[in-house]
Amino acid sequence: MTQERAILVAKQGDPKSPAPGTLLARQKILHVELEAAHKREQIVAAGLGSTTATAMLTQRHPDQIRRDIRRIENELIRVQSRLREIDAEAAADAEKAEEDEE
Repeated sequence: MTQERAILVAKQGDPKSPAPGTLLARQKILHVELEAAHKREQIVAAGLGSTTATAMLTQRHPDQIRRDIRRIENELIRVQSRLREIDAEAAADAEKAEEDEE
């Protein structure tokens, strides 16, 4: 159980400073990409888009990025739910161990 918890925490990442490849880091990157996609759409809609300006920004449609964000958020929910289960099991085991000592 301790090993599973460590794996899940590593997969999730540190909320304050997520390491590359973690769910939180991927979520952060996707939000930046979504913002860039919105900027690209604004540039194109305003008719101000030059090839250089739009080439620097993401080419994925915002709906695709939102779908990826939802997928990451759902995975984060599953990981956090499992972490809560593990913590509850560990607390119950610790409580049982204390009762057995008495």
